Amino acid sequence: MTTCHNRSLAKILEYRFDLECRYDDGLAVCNDFINLTFNSDTKHSKILNPLRQKLTFRQTLWLSNVLKLFFDYLDNKNSKMKNLRLTI
Repeated sequence: MTTCHNRSLAKILEYRFDLECRYDDGLAVCNDFINLTFNSDTKHSKILNPLRQKLTFRQTLWLSNVLKLFFDYLDNKNSKMKNLRLTI
């Protein structure tokens, strides 16, 4: 794996959405990562997409899977919180 790929991956992993980032914009960028698409047109995707294009396919799939797992975790956690509120 070349250093260009590794640097791009590191920059993506270190990227932070700014505080003004709208929920829908952040979600659109994450959906692009998950679905292996380049559909979102936000300031964040304009920063991240050139980095994504430098990744290996293996790195791209890994990021997609990590985000899927994270969203599955959030869904599971939210479901448990809803069930807990219903039983109280």
